[in-house]
Amino acid sequence: MLVHISNINKKYINSAISKVNQLTEIPSNVHIYFVNGNYSNLIQYLPINIKKDIMQLSNKISFSYSLKDRHYIFIQVKNRKYLLKNKKALIGLLLHEIFHTIQRKKGLDKKLKSSYKRFYLSNFSKLNKLDYNKRSLRDLFFVLGENSVLLAKELYTNTEIIKKGLENYLIEYYKEEFSNIKICPKPVFYDKFKKAAKKDMNIIRIAFEFEFALLSIILPLKKIRTKKARSLEKHIHSCFEINIEDISRKCREITFTYFENFHRKNFQKEFFEQVFFKIYNLLA
Repeated sequence: MLVHISNINKKYINSAISKVNQLTEIPSNVHIYFVNGNYSNLIQYLPINIKKDIMQLSNKISFSYSLKDRHYIFIQVKNRKYLLKNKKALIGLLLHEIFHTIQRKKGLDKKLKSSYKRFYLSNFSKLNKLDYNKRSLRDLFFVLGENSVLLAKELYTNTEIIKKGLENYLIEYYKEEFSNIKICPKPVFYDKFKKAAKKDMNIIRIAFEFEFALLSIILPLKKIRTKKARSLEKHIHSCFEINIEDISRKCREITFTYFENFHRKNFQKEFFEQVFFKIYNLLA
């Protein structure tokens, strides 16, 4: 493992890394980059064949990336100063990205992408029945397919962290991150979906990205009934001004599959089927 720190308190960062190493094994071929500002200064030190991908992802607070047997984790601390003050939150974020990396090494990303692609291709012809621009429909289902793969990866990662008994660190990170959001996005009401979609298909993508982001946190946390977990739900509720149970109700099939079939072989197939037809039925 190599840690690259740019204009940040190295002692503080190394202390957090050391704690993470006590909690879980960090793969030896992981490079962790802490960035405080623009990625352009960092890019020059990265392999040329990943520079473009890294720049496309650089708007995120954190992300992980793998190339063959080498794995990269990027943590952006600019505008996230709490990461340099709340070590427990930083540890939670590091655990999240490290578990993503471990699961990617085991082939989870490829399996999820393959599962969705296989299901999408077998149901592609159904899109011809919908009364919308066909190219826009194909683009929408492709993008939301990618987003559903991201949601599935988040569910696997957060569930594994909770399974290992490390959920308090994850809760601390999410609590800080949600309190850091200055302007909370608002969901799109479902009864306006079809009308909105006729004018701008992009509104559907925004609504589902919103919903998936919440579900990736809410569903795993519902497995633990601690005060901290309930406090985080309340925290999210106060920020987004929505009813968390209502989000779960609108995704009740996904919720049921997660709780009942998550560890079964057919989970991925059922999950992608429900995402696909949830979108399809709302547009039909």
